[in-house]
Amino acid sequence: MWFMTQLSNQKRREPDESEFRRIVALAILFRTTERLYGQLDFTGYRANVVTYSVARLSHALQRRLPWEKIWDAQQLPDDLVPPLKTIVRGVRAAIIKPPNNRNITEWCKREQCWSTILNLPLELDLPEVEGEAAASVKVAGGATDEQLVLVEAVGKVPPDVWFAASAWAKETASLQAWQRGLSYSLGSLLSRGKSPSPKQAVHGKKLLLEASRLGFVHDQLSDDVIRMLAE
Repeated sequence: MWFMTQLSNQKRREPDESEFRRIVALAILFRTTERLYGQLDFTGYRANVVTYSVARLSHALQRRLPWEKIWDAQQLPDDLVPPLKTIVRGVRAAIIKPPNNRNITEWCKREQCWSTILNLPLELDLPEVEGEAAASVKVAGGATDEQLVLVEAVGKVPPDVWFAASAWAKETASLQAWQRGLSYSLGSLLSRGKSPSPKQAVHGKKLLLEASRLGFVHDQLSDDVIRMLAE
């Protein structure tokens, strides 16, 4: 009741043109995902699967969904449809088979469900998002020398290490859910030849050192790498 009262009392800001286009593009993305769900002959739990699938796609693209391209074409780019189908299949499989035979609707409300979806080993052929390189340059340009050194150090850790750390943390219930997700994201990012942001590098360093302290080992994670990150 308190939340609804507060919400109704808030002044709603009118979206500008750019925000309006983004909202419409997001609606197009949701509707497209709903259609794909039906085309794949799936029934039941559509709202859950569609919502998580859109979130997983956004995560895979480092939250750089091509809003303007979707708006201009009034449809999802063709090169995003195949990876979105792969995501929908994987997300549905993760949702309809919850651990310990939990209630599916309740399972979808848990943070562990999102963590499971983040850690799905999906092979996605994702397109380069226009403006991604420019955005990376902007981030790097505002970084300090110390941050750039850390970005380089984290970038030298093989992707397999990050994937393994994420899987290990899930199996052992170690680290926080967002850290497990970040570890997987770093592995995905580096496997595509991309560099992490300074913020990702800072948290990546912390989670890998913490995982190592808690017993995580990997044949590609040498003592030299650990020392390099600890400096």
